Amino acid sequence: LTEDGRRFLAHSPIRYNLMVSDVYYSLYSVPIHFTTREFFALARQRLADGGLFIANVIGDLAAEPPSLIASEVKTFRSVFPNSYFFAADSPEQRAAQNIIFVGVNGTRAFDISTSSLAAFSDPLLRSIPARRIAPETLNLDVHPVLTDDFAPVEYLTAATLRRNSVR
Repeated sequence: LTEDGRRFLAHSPIRYNLMVSDVYYSLYSVPIHFTTREFFALARQRLADGGLFIANVIGDLAAEPPSLIASEVKTFRSVFPNSYFFAADSPEQRAAQNIIFVGVNGTRAFDISTSSLAAFSDPLLRSIPARRIAPETLNLDVHPVLTDDFAPVEYLTAATLRRNSVR
């Protein structure tokens, strides 16, 4: 695209089977308008039935507030109840890393157990079950849903940067 992705989706009549959002350059440059419930709702509206929305997000997996990732997971799940989350490195790692969000526009569940992926020769595919993040571990009740009217992303990002600069 040569224009803003959210603006593009707002004007596109097309329904997609797959959308990938990879708009974060670093933790220093989180585009707020791609973190909100309204953005995720727009993306879901543009998905075909059974379509997938995948987002690459950056942050840490701290469960205590304030947490950008926990707020984004809560926000994402408010639009995509059928969703999955994966750590690029490890769900046990507390340092900042890429987190992959997968939302399904429908109710079809995916079997991402170790046994279902054991036949793949690619080690990355076989590692998917170990990278899955259980949203319950993030204590989502204490984190806000991000909206176009309330998205304190700079504050949440600053907290992530503070946690990750103290080593």
